Amino acid sequence: MMKKILAILVALVLCLAFVAGCADEEKKVKETALDKQILAKIGDYEISQADYNCHYYIVFSNYASYSQYFGEEWLDTDLGEGITLSEQIKNETQAQIEEMAVATKLAEERFGITGKDVKDKAKKDLDELIKSFETKKEFEKMYYEDAQLSEKAFLKYFEMYEIYALFAEKLEEDAGEFAVPDEEVKEYLKDYPRVRHILIATESVDGTSPSRSDEEAMKIVNEIFAKLENGEDFKKLVDEYGEDPGMETNDYYVCGYGQMVPEFEDASIALKEGEYTNPAVKSDYGYHIIKRYAHDETSEEFKEQKSMLMQDKLYEVISAEAKALDVEWDTAAIDEYIKTWNEKMMEITSQN
Repeated sequence: MMKKILAILVALVLCLAFVAGCADEEKKVKETALDKQILAKIGDYEISQADYNCHYYIVFSNYASYSQYFGEEWLDTDLGEGITLSEQIKNETQAQIEEMAVATKLAEERFGITGKDVKDKAKKDLDELIKSFETKKEFEKMYYEDAQLSEKAFLKYFEMYEIYALFAEKLEEDAGEFAVPDEEVKEYLKDYPRVRHILIATESVDGTSPSRSDEEAMKIVNEIFAKLENGEDFKKLVDEYGEDPGMETNDYYVCGYGQMVPEFEDASIALKEGEYTNPAVKSDYGYHIIKRYAHDETSEEFKEQKSMLMQDKLYEVISAEAKALDVEWDTAAIDEYIKTWNEKMMEITSQN
């Protein structure tokens, strides 16, 4: 399927009615009319046609597989509330451009981060993309000639991406107004319990653990409860008795995502930190003795959630900043670009 999708993308970009970039003897793409034609201004930040093409191409590629499921008119698919897939792609492209442009502005204002700081990383990103093709010529044909992008636009995109990443990294160290108190993280995670469990299986879960009767399983369960009441370490008993192979590779489970069986998740959420289920919880797999642990500041879940909440705050600031800036879009040029792109896409889809 992936080869078919790539073939569709390569074919459809051949139709775009814009001036193609050219390459010199060293295959370096020179600045073209695509780089000079400005489609958007976000404050002092300018987005050229080549820049827009780059962002649009990346967002569009994320949806290319839809053509396999919704037929020839897939870009007209209604996603709800009267929004078509084509409009969704346009909206996402615009949102991505605004977010990255504002993040670039904030990164410089707050930490003095500019394109110079990430120039080498951006070049490395581009080099890695080129290496994913059999030859550089093949890459240039697909992106610079057919897709109407340019090396300058690609490097600008990767610079914005790396600036955003470095900005987020700096905020982790010096969050300021983006800081997320530990108590806020713990409050969020209270509905996502961090647990270990001891499974005594009545059905084989991995093809090797035993299948046994309920009576046999309960004898082992009662033996474990007796040891817990005598103060034995829960983790030690997990290692000694547990028959869930997942506990061998995961120190903990985090519940509340619909990934565990309902009986397991419901029991885990009902526990207070430090408590374990007594009696054991029955599921199709067997009997579970589950213990809930605190999401302390050292847990990976805690760190990841804190980062996500910080990103949410950052996004709110970026959105507010974008609304405060003067944003101008050359809607006519963008709509013509998308119209030409979509028409060819429909044509290619009908032929496959």
